[in-house]
Amino acid sequence: AVNDTARELGAALGFAIAGSMLAAQYSRDLTPRLASFPESLRGPATDSLAASIEVSHRVGPLGADLVEVSRTAFLHAMQSSLYVMAGIVAVAAVVIGLWSPGRDGTRLSPLWWPRGTAARRP
Repeated sequence: AVNDTARELGAALGFAIAGSMLAAQYSRDLTPRLASFPESLRGPATDSLAASIEVSHRVGPLGADLVEVSRTAFLHAMQSSLYVMAGIVAVAAVVIGLWSPGRDGTRLSPLWWPRGTAARRP
């Protein structure tokens, strides 16, 4: 039960962090690119990619440009958030590898730690 709770909590936090980073980066990237568009399009377009595409169907010839700009901003935001999440996973893997005990109950002993401090039994 504790394992399931920890896994579900970790997944929920991961999605929340990744989603927040994606939304913030999307708005930050898209806002300066929308300067040439009418004010009525800017609000919905910066809310989400889906809203931007929906609005683009109603604006005529500007719609194709709005979709292109929105998709580019979304892909850039997705790439940025995935890089950050990959970094978090890599750091977590190193931490787990260094501090979790192995099958024989000992931990890894990196060269820079004083002898015997990392290999104690839990």
